[in-house]
Amino acid sequence: MYTNKKSGVIVGILFLFVFVTSLYGSNLVESLMYDDNYLAIAFANKTTWMLGLIIHFLSAAATIGIVMVMFPLLKQQSIYLAIGYIIFRSLEALMFVLTEIHSIPVLILSQLSSNAAPESIEMLKLMGDLFQETRSFSYIIGLLFFCIGSLMFYYSMFKSEIMPKWLTIWGIIAIIMAFIISTLNLFNVETPTFIAVIFYIPIALNEIIMSVWLIVKGFNNMKEQPI
Repeated sequence: MYTNKKSGVIVGILFLFVFVTSLYGSNLVESLMYDDNYLAIAFANKTTWMLGLIIHFLSAAATIGIVMVMFPLLKQQSIYLAIGYIIFRSLEALMFVLTEIHSIPVLILSQLSSNAAPESIEMLKLMGDLFQETRSFSYIIGLLFFCIGSLMFYYSMFKSEIMPKWLTIWGIIAIIMAFIISTLNLFNVETPTFIAVIFYIPIALNEIIMSVWLIVKGFNNMKEQPI
């Protein structure tokens, strides 16, 4: 059985791994999938595309790893929060896997376009645009599941005091900000890019700092306070 110190180190490593791989894997795919000339370049860069998919799948697997390590700790605080955390972080991992699966047809369309007649290119482009929208929608749903699960995590950490309160309060505020901007994106509410960045940066910084903190310090002893 893991001690709080060891659990904290493992969770910190996994959080950092998920943060880096999810960003890097998504960037590899999105740099090709959302390029203005994606039909022409996607299949030519198939190796890069598939590498992005594999990295993102590893990120989803690491998310499940976080859930497995955190469950014994969370259930000491609240079995309901622990179960909720499992559900929403697992749904998050599933949606991010589906997100990248939805990108694969675009790769196939790109391959088909290399030998397609000029009059067929427009139809392939329309189909590709549809899969782009489907992927974007799946990604936003995954972000919302991430926000809900993370809110449960930070609230439980705040109540149990196994992480510094300043870090958990920061996490709660930051994840609410991320949830707001993700919800606006879900309903196609136009927001300037710099506004979206402002709303997402706090949780990104929090996860980096939290990961480093946990790797160095681990979790404190839990203050049991069931809700």
